[in-house]
Amino acid sequence: MKYPILFLLPLLALLGTPGRLPAASADEAIAAAKVAWQKGDLAAVETAVAPLAEAKPPSAPAVYYRGLVRQKQGRLPEALKLLEQATALDPTQPDYHVAVGTAVAEQMRGANFMQLALLSGKMRKAYAKAVELDPKHIGGLIGLTRYYSSAPEIAGGSSEKAREYAQRIRALVPFVGEQELGQIAERAEDFAGALQHYEAAAALKPDHAGTHAAAARVLAKLGRTAEARARYEKVLVLAPNSETVRAALAKLPPS
Repeated sequence: MKYPILFLLPLLALLGTPGRLPAASADEAIAAAKVAWQKGDLAAVETAVAPLAEAKPPSAPAVYYRGLVRQKQGRLPEALKLLEQATALDPTQPDYHVAVGTAVAEQMRGANFMQLALLSGKMRKAYAKAVELDPKHIGGLIGLTRYYSSAPEIAGGSSEKAREYAQRIRALVPFVGEQELGQIAERAEDFAGALQHYEAAAALKPDHAGTHAAAARVLAKLGRTAEARARYEKVLVLAPNSETVRAALAKLPPS
């Protein structure tokens, strides 16, 4: 039996394009993946995005979430490939570029000098693209802050640029900005300056154990042993299972 094309059009619209889920189902799958990711349920993320990631053409957010899962699983080369694919499918999403930068940063661990030179440039470009797309993107700003703070001058490192980005973070999220500024000062061995930033962060979040631990660390470097000891003891009240803090406390000289 032959069917007029006008009769078939509603049926084709209902079925959707072969190999792809209807738009509503795709949106629901990505929403489910996002919830599962926030809960740390990697298996549920994989289940939600698999049909979309393997479709022709694949869904950018599905490929992105699959890349995040691979990264969490420690499968870094595969994760980076997927995350780069996501940015190619939709280059307008700053989160995708930040994820690429983070995956590259993880690959830099254990890399040789030549590899580090190539990877560091790739990482910086990924974070810079995210900030270009969204000048207020915290992940991108943090990435650039840490790149410029930790990279040697020959690779483009700059304490001045690091501080500029950290100050932009502070204007958006004061607590995070103070932490970043503290780390920059500590790397530069400006321990008094670092302490000021860590204390400012601690005032914003008094129950944040990591900030108090950072303050204790620079107090010890300043030779203020009794204050460092008191601060480490405060950290143990907030985070009693921290073996790192216990070890640092044990290394302090007698007051």
